[in-house]
Amino acid sequence: MSPAMQRVLGAIGTVAVGAAVNIGTGLLTDHKEAAWWASGIVVLLLGVLIQWWLPLPTSRMSDMEASGNTVGGSLRQESAGAASMRANDNDLGKDFHQSQKGDGDMSASRNKVKGDFQQKRD
Repeated sequence: MSPAMQRVLGAIGTVAVGAAVNIGTGLLTDHKEAAWWASGIVVLLLGVLIQWWLPLPTSRMSDMEASGNTVGGSLRQESAGAASMRANDNDLGKDFHQSQKGDGDMSASRNKVKGDFQQKRD
């Protein structure tokens, strides 16, 4: 489940449980103030539990490394976002392609490439 979907479900669940506790407490007691306090405490505790359940954000920059390999074919490194890409000391039987769509560094040194060598940043 994606983090965005977890947040949506968490928000819906918090409101639904808080409303149910408020209605239930209101039906079981003549003291409406107690109902408000009970539902407030439940919503607070449920919100804390949901925040604990939600995943922590990960680093936006991924780290990709392909170094010290002997490959009879081609080597391809592609990143659709921000990344640190390294491909060093490889012996390649065919082509080398390294492309990046986003921020970060790209390095490719000391590679033996028998085919095409291509680095590109979109």
